[in-house]
Formats: sequence, structure tokens, C-alpha cells
Amino acid sequence: MADRELVRRTCTGAALTAVAAIVITFSRIPFVSKCAAALLGALSIFELFRASGALNNRVCLSVILLTAIVFPFVPLPWYPYVAAAALIAEISVFLLFSSRIGSVTTDGLRPAILFSATVIVQVRAIVEIPTLSDGRLYLCFAVILTELSDIFAYLIGRRFGTHRFLPNISPHKTIEGSVAGALGGFLSGAIFALVLRCGGTDIAYGKLILMTLAVVGTGPFGDLCMSAFKRLYGVKDFGTILPGHGGILDRFDSLLTTLPATYLLCVIGCGFIRS
Repeated sequence: MADRELVRRTCTGAALTAVAAIVITFSRIPFVSKCAAALLGALSIFELFRASGALNNRVCLSVILLTAIVFPFVPLPWYPYVAAAALIAEISVFLLFSSRIGSVTTDGLRPAILFSATVIVQVRAIVEIPTLSDGRLYLCFAVILTELSDIFAYLIGRRFGTHRFLPNISPHKTIEGSVAGALGGFLSGAIFALVLRCGGTDIAYGKLILMTLAVVGTGPFGDLCMSAFKRLYGVKDFGTILPGHGGILDRFDSLLTTLPATYLLCVIGCGFIRS
């Protein structure tokens, strides 16, 4: 049964990799990245409201869904400040609601709205990163490191994990898996830089380490935030749309923090690719 689940997970992962490759390749076309952000945002909002039992608040849900769809298409020159504020807000919301884990809450609307607001801002990074110099490479870097780090953490944690890490929030997350995920992220970053270097691209290695650290460090936090949301309402997964993974947020929760973090580092001049 476990092997069958791994096969389903692997097949779904392969399909998602193909979709991600297409989006990154054509992200130079603004309409493509905006549509991807709008779709990801809307599906994530729906899953948050469904998990929290707030789908009956149709007016509120409709307004937030419309905002998620429109937001990527609206010019926003001050997005760096909004993205930074969203990350800080997510930390605050996480600390606020993680303290309530242990007794399933019936207050579905307020947490759904708060988490939805951060998600709407964070997915816009898919639109903003490609507009930067070498933006597609940074987008590719963030996605590859995030996903491979998750894969390393899952495989090693599943096989060798014995010491639970924050079991009240994420029951299956282990210290062994977390360490493997971090090491896998750094290994992926090194290979990514090596490929670029072989292609003649000049790399600022200090900034590469900094950006790798940011991705490896913020990815698990995004995972924990969404795990805390699920524990708050006593649900296992956000959905079943992705066989072997669950819902959209079960697969892309880490990217909600790694993409804005990557974007912010590039904006403040910490991009590792020397033009």
C-alpha cells in the first residue's frame, strides 16, 4: 500500500513538474504568469474556506475569490513592501492560531480570511519574479530548491525519521527529514549554480549561499503554517485534486514563502547571478 502511494505521488509530481516547466518557460509572457498566479490563488482560497467549513459564507468567499483572480493583473509598483508585510503577517497569524491547536475550532471565517490575504499576496511573486533581471532563472531556482528539498525531507523522513518535530502541528514531520531537506536544498543549489557556471554564467557565491539559506529556511515555515491551519480544523488534507499529495496547498504550501523570499532578496540586490 505504501509503495502504491509512492507511485501515485511520483506520477503526480512528474505531471506537476511538466506544468511548472511550461509556466517558467513562458513566464516571460506576463499573461501566462498572471493566469498561473490567479488560478493558484483562487484554488488555494477555495481550499482554505472548505477546510475551515466557511464555504457557506458565499458573499465573503466570492469577494475573496474575485480578488485572488484580479490581483495578479493589477499594476502594483510597491509590491516589495506588500510581500514583506505578508511574510510578517503570516508569522503573526501562525503564532496566533498555533497556540489554539489542540481543540478544534468552529470559527472558520476569520482564519480563512487572514490566511487568504497572505496567499493572495504571496502567489503574485510568480508574476513579479520574471520581471526582474534573470528573473526566470531565479523563479526556476526557487521552485527546484523548494520541491527537491521537500522530496528529500519526505523520503528520508519516511524511511529513517524517528524524532518528531512539532508533532502537534505536523505529525509526520521529523528532525531527520528536516535535516535531509535542508541538505538536499543546498545540494540542489550547488548543482544549479554548477550548471549555470558551465554555461558561462558568473556566480556570486556568497549571495548564492544566502539565497539558498532563505529558500531552505522559509520553505518549511510555509509548510508548518498550512499544517497549523489544518490542525486547527482537524483536517488531514486540503483536498484530493492531486493524487498522492492531497490538495493544491498540500503541494504548494512551501512555495508560498520561498517565492516571496526569493523575490525580496533579488530586489534588495542579493541576486547571485552576475549580469
